[in-house]
Amino acid sequence: MSDSQSNQELQQQNKQLEERVQLLEEELKPSIPVAVLVSIIVFALLFMLPLAMIYIVPKFEQIFKDMLGKEERLPYITELVLNISHMFRDNTIITLPLFLILSLVSAGFMGFGKFFLSRPICRLIDILFICFLGLIVVCLVIAMFLPLIVLMDKLGSQ
Repeated sequence: MSDSQSNQELQQQNKQLEERVQLLEEELKPSIPVAVLVSIIVFALLFMLPLAMIYIVPKFEQIFKDMLGKEERLPYITELVLNISHMFRDNTIITLPLFLILSLVSAGFMGFGKFFLSRPICRLIDILFICFLGLIVVCLVIAMFLPLIVLMDKLGSQ
């Protein structure tokens, strides 16, 4: 075989590979409905946080105070969550629109970022987002169950 023939064969194989790569990339691109669904889910998850801090967490405060009595203090992390909840509730005019905007921007980015960013960057951002939400949920659960553990210890020592 001559150099020109092998060169032509290599160019033809290269062209075929480029076509295959292009087809695979088109298959892997996220669709608009999936991006919209992801955006809606992310928005709901993010916007539930301030709503929970404003409406749900304060209801636990009175329950905890009744359980522990007036002379006992709530655990530090529970007091911290309750104080953050008070801050959210007392500044609702600021916090709700702020979280609404943050939620919309994050949801749009999480849903449609795959159209603009490379796959590894999107995966990293998705993982960081899931870890962040998971950490918040774990902290809230610990903060809400810690007074119950303190009460059970108190009842067990009597």
